[in-house]
Amino acid sequence: MNIIVDCGSTKTHWGLSAPGSPAAIHSSAGMNATLMDRAELRQAIISGMPAEVMDSSPDAIWFYSAGCRTEQQKSTIGEVMREFFPKAKVCVDSDLLAAARALCGKEEGIACILGTGSNCCRYAPDHGGRIVASVPPLGYLLGDEGSGSAIGKALLSDAMKGIMPAHIAKRLFEFAGTDTDGIIARVYRSPAPNRFLASMAPFAAREIDEPYISDIVRGCFIAFLTRNVKQLPDFDKFPARFTGSIAGAFAPQLIEAAEATGVRPGEIVAHPLINLIQFHNHD
Repeated sequence: MNIIVDCGSTKTHWGLSAPGSPAAIHSSAGMNATLMDRAELRQAIISGMPAEVMDSSPDAIWFYSAGCRTEQQKSTIGEVMREFFPKAKVCVDSDLLAAARALCGKEEGIACILGTGSNCCRYAPDHGGRIVASVPPLGYLLGDEGSGSAIGKALLSDAMKGIMPAHIAKRLFEFAGTDTDGIIARVYRSPAPNRFLASMAPFAAREIDEPYISDIVRGCFIAFLTRNVKQLPDFDKFPARFTGSIAGAFAPQLIEAAEATGVRPGEIVAHPLINLIQFHNHD
């Protein structure tokens, strides 16, 4: 049996799988390794691990986490998993590699994440699948173009500055459940402002038939493609494949943005875990 973990900033999906058997999938709260110190990271993993996972006896564990960039972060995650599963082979890497393996499998290509945050890479299938080029995502303050947090930031900023049409802004404030002061407090004084910003993306999905909203979403995607995908070497030689809740929710706008920027759109998969399980079961 294998445990395969796809951990994003908002939600973590735990897959229990064995070749020839249906996968069992469980969910818990997400985490971002970059935004946590060692103790917080350890506690997040332990508190989020479903009982079904704790009670399993895996041969191997693949743990992919958002924000997992440094060897220390990988070491911390690996240590926690070995506490519970001392006999298992444990491999820890970034959610970007998970997305690339899930989307591209045994083919060379471009893989993109559009969820709470965003990221992209050039992927090569050799040596078990590896990232050969990437662009720093830089997080919700300096980057994460095209993500849920970027869409939420654009929506809230336009509403609070009076740029957004009044009838849409009224509905947005009602959706947020607070006023300008409350929004500022959530963004600047809450422990997870990126999640709060991304929580506005469902409003955009609900109101996507409003031209103003669709223009905001499409503009966020154009920024992602221009500032990230088009910075990858030979980006025009491969289709750009996408995964993540935002990619799945706004697929038509994403395809329009790709066509507008000269990026060839490929497969869009909202949830990559099943593909990732298949990748490892056939690895």
